[in-house]
Amino acid sequence: MHFIAVKLKRTTSNGSYYNHNYTHIAENHEEDMIYIIFEEKTGYIHSNSNKLLLELLLERGVSQNDYDNDTFLFLSYLSHLDQYLNKEY
Repeated sequence: MHFIAVKLKRTTSNGSYYNHNYTHIAENHEEDMIYIIFEEKTGYIHSNSNKLLLELLLERGVSQNDYDNDTFLFLSYLSHLDQYLNKEY
């Protein structure tokens, strides 16, 4: 497995992620942050920001095969889309 970890800097353009709930690294941590973890071979994505994670999953999309065959990935995509549109992050 090959993981890539990214720290999302607290900037004006990233402020919306910091303004919504996210899982904090640890109590009393000096520098709290939002992170993203990618695993290159499996395509796994994780973030401690639900809003950011939903946006990444939606951006990734699904294949035509998933769409045509109502696979678990397609149904999961629809669930993520519903959560995002209803601002359930």
